[in-house]
Amino acid sequence: MAQQLTVVGKVSAQGSLNLGDVLDERSKGNGLVNTNGLRFGLLTGGMLLSYCAVESFINSAAEMLTGYESFPDFDRDGFNKESGFWSRLKKVYKHVGIEVDKGKEPFQSILELHEWRKSVVHAKPVMVSAENIDPSDREVLHRLHESQSNKDFLREVNENAAGRFYEAAYDVIHMFIDTTNLKPITSAIYTPQGK
Repeated sequence: MAQQLTVVGKVSAQGSLNLGDVLDERSKGNGLVNTNGLRFGLLTGGMLLSYCAVESFINSAAEMLTGYESFPDFDRDGFNKESGFWSRLKKVYKHVGIEVDKGKEPFQSILELHEWRKSVVHAKPVMVSAENIDPSDREVLHRLHESQSNKDFLREVNENAAGRFYEAAYDVIHMFIDTTNLKPITSAIYTPQGK
């Protein structure tokens, strides 16, 4: 007789991150942990950092373009009023003559990265009903998970995606650097009051 499994409750972003540890333990040799011992959490973190690198770079590039003689008239106030990642990226890149086409690489991968990042950062609990199932019945398992499969950022965490997102972030950043010969960096200076 097949083992019965009861699925009850909800999954949250925190639960999904904890699930990464469970996946590490259960998936040795099944694609989530490679022969070098990379953990699921490291891939997730690396993928998020690829997105953060691009977002931070865009903000730094906008700051550098403000008042820069080779690219005059950059509208910093207009940039600050833009609220979305894509509108800010387009504003900076258009100003220096780079076309942003989400249908072409590296922007196509950045679009996928952006959507994946939204699914991680804005994850919402998903309620599932209690149902006794036979774990060997793939049709039932597919039916139970089908409605949520497009929301599952866990399915996208793998070495291929992590590498592709890193390369896309690198390419988008270096596209700007190669075009402008500028190398924006984020920095901060602390000056004590009264000095």
